Amino acid sequence: LMDMADELIERKDLLRQIDRVTCDDWIRAAKACGFLVTQRRGGSSHYRIGRNGFPPEDFKGYIIVVYEHIHKQDKPKVFRKFRQEGIEEDVLWKLLGLLK
Repeated sequence: LMDMADELIERKDLLRQIDRVTCDDWIRAAKACGFLVTQRRGGSSHYRIGRNGFPPEDFKGYIIVVYEHIHKQDKPKVFRKFRQEGIEEDVLWKLLGLLK
């Protein structure tokens, strides 16, 4: 039985390449999807991705945090979060540069 998390990512071939995705790629994709990307003052290497229409401090708008040198095992989690927000899988792969 497949769990919900695996239903969100059907292209396992691309999932194996997700390690090539950088923090900048996630930020670019998030902005293209209409999400709000914010960074703490003082140049933190962490970027908060949230739903538009919520101030950054409002947890209801929170989706996920991405950061420089994001760990390989965290990248599929970020991908799934985007999918849970209604972003089509192929659209997301294209925005991340792994699908033509």
